[in-house]
Amino acid sequence: MTADRTRFGPAVFGHRGGDGGPENSLEAIRSAIEAGADGVEIDLQVGPAGRVAVGHDPIDWSTSRAHSIGLAELLSVVDKGGIDLLIDFKSTGDPLAEAIIMAEALTAAARPEAILVSSFNVAFLRHLRELAPELVLCPIVSLRQNFPRPVDHERWDGFSVLAAALINPFYLRQSAAGRRLFVWFAATEWSWLIRLIARWRVDGVVVSDIGRTVKLLAR
Repeated sequence: MTADRTRFGPAVFGHRGGDGGPENSLEAIRSAIEAGADGVEIDLQVGPAGRVAVGHDPIDWSTSRAHSIGLAELLSVVDKGGIDLLIDFKSTGDPLAEAIIMAEALTAAARPEAILVSSFNVAFLRHLRELAPELVLCPIVSLRQNFPRPVDHERWDGFSVLAAALINPFYLRQSAAGRRLFVWFAATEWSWLIRLIARWRVDGVVVSDIGRTVKLLAR
């Protein structure tokens, strides 16, 4: 990551941009920058004709919803703000075709080193790693997928980052193994837990309330 940080603890990413505007909007991203976020987490999808657009829920590409923020506009705002971009890629089609489109777009970005790509679709991430090895990739794991049995180590072999939706000793060991660890708090943000993990080897938290989290980590 490239954000210039002076406070102690994990980097703060705004979940879907943060709560300073509609989710996944330029308003939310600009508000996150003003609130002191180190980065923003934004949902991306690939649609017909290889178009990349911002959106968490399924997009009806035949309606006005298809005219959401484009990738170029998103990258421009993030780049000007000097923050990092954590992409939550929603794979809805062929993983290889999607990886080819994303690799071409992201490697041409002004600051590819400030972009992290996460996804639940490991096949998409594996293709993207082959096409753009310079990008930081984050398989997302969750409680419903992996509890109580730890995830298969081999499944994540070679990935730079492990993104987790919860805290447990297995995930903390990933950081000790040289992988960066990000924790999603999303709608449920516990102040005491954020302060606690600031003492551990956690690299980033993805939260909605950026201002409060920044203040917590400044104490």
